[in-house]
Amino acid sequence: MQVSHRAREMDLAIAFHSLDFHQRPSHTENMNDQNLRDHLLPLRWQYVVTAAPESWELAFQDIINVDASARIIASLSPGIFVVDSALRSVDLAQQLRTSGIFVRHLFLLLDVIVQRYGHECLPKIVDVSIGLRRHLNPAQSFSVQTRTLSQDGPGNFEVNTLVSNAFMALGFRLDVKHPDQAISIVCTDFAVYLGASSIAHNLSDWAGGMRRFARDANQLSRAEFKLLEALEVFPLDLPYQGTVLDLGAAPGGWTRVFRERGLTVVAVDPAMLDARLTKDRGVTHVPSTAETYLKKTSGSEIFDLIVNDMRIDTTRSARLMCEASKLLKRDQFALMTLKLPAKHQRRRIRNTLSVLSQSYRVGGVRKLFHNRSEVTAFLQKR
Repeated sequence: MQVSHRAREMDLAIAFHSLDFHQRPSHTENMNDQNLRDHLLPLRWQYVVTAAPESWELAFQDIINVDASARIIASLSPGIFVVDSALRSVDLAQQLRTSGIFVRHLFLLLDVIVQRYGHECLPKIVDVSIGLRRHLNPAQSFSVQTRTLSQDGPGNFEVNTLVSNAFMALGFRLDVKHPDQAISIVCTDFAVYLGASSIAHNLSDWAGGMRRFARDANQLSRAEFKLLEALEVFPLDLPYQGTVLDLGAAPGGWTRVFRERGLTVVAVDPAMLDARLTKDRGVTHVPSTAETYLKKTSGSEIFDLIVNDMRIDTTRSARLMCEASKLLKRDQFALMTLKLPAKHQRRRIRNTLSVLSQSYRVGGVRKLFHNRSEVTAFLQKR
């Protein structure tokens, strides 16, 4: 499927501009008469959807799987496209949260400014944003999430600051890190796309799902970001003073994160761990492959959590996770990354989950912002 990044964008923007968005009821309105709500709601909704650039077709398939009538009506940038759907945002988000893998972020599109992007757009952006305030709850915190795809004009920070100040002047409470709701703004060369919605309907607290972490001075590897993001995305409460089995641990990034949170770790890897971890009494390094360790280890369920970031074939990795489940306490959790091939990724995920289902319930699979050619699976022991 080929979609030009600018093809039809002007037509789309002009068409949206001709609609009377102000007649649309807010999802937060209290309307007791369901028939009235159904009468007022338009038959179709438009969303700005974000995925990893290389995964946008898979992300669109996520949407097709929950709404077969959905269609892409514009591509704004690699990985950012506009979808037309019959589902309301609350329903689309709920279904994608349950079954979606590749959609990272979306927001309900409520208005479009048809104008070449530049500093002269700023007053209009503020004015239109304020006009969307009826879609927000003034008692809840908000943030402004801007993405400028144009090479010209003001950057994200300038737009965020102006719109945030306008909302705070009206009594809204700003919370950049953990907002309840967001004004979403995407600026392209020829148009500005705007929405206002609950964060729960956007799938991520962060603009475009781009969760960024400050680099820790003690960080051992980039892989730590994957774990930190997974701990936010999946409903996993780390056990207090629990014990973790880290398969494929070297150089020890995930082990370090768990130690910082008070857990003890058995780190299995034939390669050496970082020297700072070898001195840590809360870390037991087993210089072995996962296969050898699991064959030699027997006994009761001793681990509170099992994690696996090994760069091996996904089927083989899943079988090892099933073997490791004998060491996991009942109803406890596991995290693993599935390293995917360039083609047939969805088939590979499906086959791997079939193997894992022998020992685990699959709580979710997501391509996180910090995943590369991989996805992260959240599992619970049966």
